Amino acid sequence: MPNTQNQSHWILTTNGTDGACAAAMILQRYPKAQIITTSAQRIAMTLEEIVGMDPLPGVLHLCGVGVYENIDSVMAHLRVLKKKRIKIFWYCGRGYLDEYHDLLASVCVPVFLTCASNTEAVYQHLQIENNDLTRMLLALAHQFVNRDLPRSEKDTFWHDLVAAGASRYFKYEDKASYIHVIQKLAGLIPLTEADGREAEAYRQEGRFAIPLGHSKAMKRMRILIARLGPVPEPVLVLGPTGSGKEIAARLLHEASGRPGPFIAVNCAILSTNADLAHDRLFGHVAGAYTGARETQPGAFSSADGGTLFLDEVAELPMPVQTQLLRVLEEQRVTPLGTMKSHPVDVRVIAATNRDLLALARNGAFRMDLYHRLNVLLLRVPSLKEHQEDLPSIARSHQYELKNKGYPLNISQADWDAIYAYDWPGNIRQFINLLRRAAYMKIPVREVLAEETGRAAASNGPGTPDEASLRLFRPVSPEEAAPEEEIRKSYIQHVYRLCGGNITQAAGILRVAKGTVRHWVKHK
Repeated sequence: MPNTQNQSHWILTTNGTDGACAAAMILQRYPKAQIITTSAQRIAMTLEEIVGMDPLPGVLHLCGVGVYENIDSVMAHLRVLKKKRIKIFWYCGRGYLDEYHDLLASVCVPVFLTCASNTEAVYQHLQIENNDLTRMLLALAHQFVNRDLPRSEKDTFWHDLVAAGASRYFKYEDKASYIHVIQKLAGLIPLTEADGREAEAYRQEGRFAIPLGHSKAMKRMRILIARLGPVPEPVLVLGPTGSGKEIAARLLHEASGRPGPFIAVNCAILSTNADLAHDRLFGHVAGAYTGARETQPGAFSSADGGTLFLDEVAELPMPVQTQLLRVLEEQRVTPLGTMKSHPVDVRVIAATNRDLLALARNGAFRMDLYHRLNVLLLRVPSLKEHQEDLPSIARSHQYELKNKGYPLNISQADWDAIYAYDWPGNIRQFINLLRRAAYMKIPVREVLAEETGRAAASNGPGTPDEASLRLFRPVSPEEAAPEEEIRKSYIQHVYRLCGGNITQAAGILRVAKGTVRHWVKHK
């Protein structure tokens, strides 16, 4: 056991039961240790943050953490920490770091043991006392590694609570929740009734709706969702197609704490039939129309006590907009075929990729309904606004695809093409393109070239797509982009017109080749 009792101890761990239990095991020896969470994709960035902290730790314990493809950056930051005389222990009991043992040994103490989990590696190295708590931590970690091991009801609770704590970070930038779970695993903080509700909520819906990316834009969005979630007012979610508006709506519902369900309605499919839209939203009674043999509740009644998500709300027929306004103001629903209304307790979240205010000014959407829906506003950024998240999004899906037997390599030429593309379909389009490339076993840039060709043929010669029009001619102050983004988009467009010929593009633009190269690769 290392003799470091009088130094300040920090724990760097990852999401997942083994990482959490390993950290809790270290807390058995050093209960005052500070905890920092990271992931295999973010380990290099987290180490860089630690390098810049003041004060620095005396001892840093890394447990449950891999390096993915970041080993060079990881080593660079570990060398800096070593120069600052920080003692570093890196625990691994599952073999996934063995190939880096000798390399890591130059900057830290690699505690790589042959055992069933990272938690067991910590347990053996620190010589922790064998008691009920440590046995529970070992059992949970082993169950996480080997999903075939039996789990008691109590075990399942802990696994779900750990996952719930981790998901709160990915959803709301809530780092404290996961750290508190680790401290509860270590017996330093007592469990509460709220923990039981948290675990149950995660079982029901918590494993879904994870927004992708840790850029400043995505962090701001997650923080805002956490703030707006508990406020019992309508929310208007704005954002382009494929950016993740429904995910944002689900997170708002989850953050609200409302006990009822989340019900989603695609208003676009109701745009041409007011009676169908009324029936879908407000329901009908038996005999309301031919074939209506039974009373059927509408979406509002189904969402009672919960949240109703109206996607593409701008497409609702005008008569239904009038009825929707009345329901929002009175919190009462009148089904088709009756004059009797009944109360509902529903929080409405509406989303659109269109300029709802412009539609209202032009008479295509009720202005009073716009203001009633726009009590709280959440804007989901386009992929162009957080391009720095492209590598982490790609890595997470590369890992998923590899596990399915479809490994995907992304070359520098692929990345050049990825960064030069506008991504009008946003994250959804990017993920689908990665999957297509993996399944077809062809380079990403070839799939992207095919995608670009289809879009150009669809738009017609010289016809810009909607995203390009909005970039150069925004229809509202909120859509106006910085001059730098417009310049980047234009240079990348000319580069594509020249078939990727930097020299030709530079000649047309009358700029240096280095300028074109910079903006083509600009993240």
